[in-house]
Amino acid sequence: MGFKSIWPDLTIPFWLIISLILIPTIPLIFISVLSGQGGCKIKPDIIIEELPVNTYGLSTVDNMFGRGDDKFWALGMFYHNPDDPAYIVEDRFGSNLGFNYSRQPVKTGVIILGLLLIVVYIWITVLLCSSL
Repeated sequence: MGFKSIWPDLTIPFWLIISLILIPTIPLIFISVLSGQGGCKIKPDIIIEELPVNTYGLSTVDNMFGRGDDKFWALGMFYHNPDDPAYIVEDRFGSNLGFNYSRQPVKTGVIILGLLLIVVYIWITVLLCSSL
């Protein structure tokens, strides 16, 4: 009794593998270069005089949208503020980026990714169980 392969006679062209890696990577690099570190190159249309002032006397966009307020952070790591127009925000601690989960495109993307993971998990599980 020999080992039965999960992927019988499956050959994937090299160009397909490279394109599946490069197609999602190129827009991410483009967006990160355009926005700069922490979004410093993005110039939102806001009036500086109306921004709240922090303890150092400087007004910040983070204070304006309450990104430091605990009520907008579920479990301390999921940011959700419907009044904040940003889709990607900087985390409170460190230099990581996160999503604003109250924005519709982010919700849609998370749901699609979750469903895709479930479908792939079920497909692989059924395929593995049927081949044994």
